[in-house]
Amino acid sequence: MTAVEPESRTDLLQVVQDAGEDFEWYPTTGEMIDAVARCISKDHPSILDIGAGDGRVLTSLGKRCNGATLYAIEKSLTLMASHPESITPLGTDFHEQNLNAIQVDYIFCNPPYSEFEHWAAKIITAGFAKSAFLILPTRWTESIEIATALKTRDAHARVIFTGDFINAERRARAVVNILQVKGFKNGNLHFRFMPAAIRALNVEAGRLMGWIRTAADVVSQLDYTAAEAERAFVSSVQLGAGSVKRLMAPNQ
Repeated sequence: MTAVEPESRTDLLQVVQDAGEDFEWYPTTGEMIDAVARCISKDHPSILDIGAGDGRVLTSLGKRCNGATLYAIEKSLTLMASHPESITPLGTDFHEQNLNAIQVDYIFCNPPYSEFEHWAAKIITAGFAKSAFLILPTRWTESIEIATALKTRDAHARVIFTGDFINAERRARAVVNILQVKGFKNGNLHFRFMPAAIRALNVEAGRLMGWIRTAADVVSQLDYTAAEAERAFVSSVQLGAGSVKRLMAPNQ
């Protein structure tokens, strides 16, 4: 695909509007891109931008990384035509995408603010990535849909940037947060074990090593409470003898 090069980004916005393809495109600012760049690995990352606009986020992040693989979903054909060849298009309709089937290191999205709750919720629940970076109006904190998505995915979110578009190419008064979301369930690259599972693994390892024989041993050796010791001791967790060395942390 040959990139379209308008005289300026303002010209591109006018072209998009004239084509009837202005789907609430508020170009991401340099400050926002800098905030995301500080949070990603620079060593061969794969990045998906959902609602990629003119590709500026992917292009900027790609230049700061070694061997980045860049993917875009963008509804406007005019904007997609402006993408450089380094960006691989994955489709035009976000709502039709199966995000579970797109495994990347990072997802970025600056969604249309009239639909930000639905977009954010889908990315949180279905995204297959280490982290998702979402530019959302600060009222996201009041969204039941987003809160439910975070709970469903057993994910946590932190604000890495707060700003606005007052001095941007397309001005808007809305104050936004960039939210970094990390999930732990259903195909995400992160895994988190429940504390009870960790306790049960410790007990099973102690059994195999020969220094845990009773629940009382669990209390004395691992400093668990009596209730924790009893639950862990009767757990169905089983390890093979060869697994213990691989699970043991080295002595400090």
